[in-house]
Amino acid sequence: MNIAEKLDSISIGGRKIVCPDDIIMIQADINYSIVYLNDGNRLIVATTLKKLEERFSPFAFIRVNKTYVVNSRYVVEEQENALKLSNSLIISFSRRKAKKWKSREE
Repeated sequence: MNIAEKLDSISIGGRKIVCPDDIIMIQADINYSIVYLNDGNRLIVATTLKKLEERFSPFAFIRVNKTYVVNSRYVVEEQENALKLSNSLIISFSRRKAKKWKSREE
């Protein structure tokens, strides 16, 4: 990856830099986060989900509950209170986040 390609890249912790389009979702694990990439790989970083949520807020990322931040570009199906992602995982909304998601659509 050259410098021109890094302009749309975000640091996720340590020396790891990732393009937001490559991330399907981010999962919290106490003070660590697990970053799921579209190529099937996972990265474990020592950065909290809250910090990563702030870094990815300008992009199409949505906090769906206290454990997950999801890239809305990888949502393939919306269910009543959940989202199905391209990696076949179904992530449920918290009550407050579900209301916010539904009001966004209207």
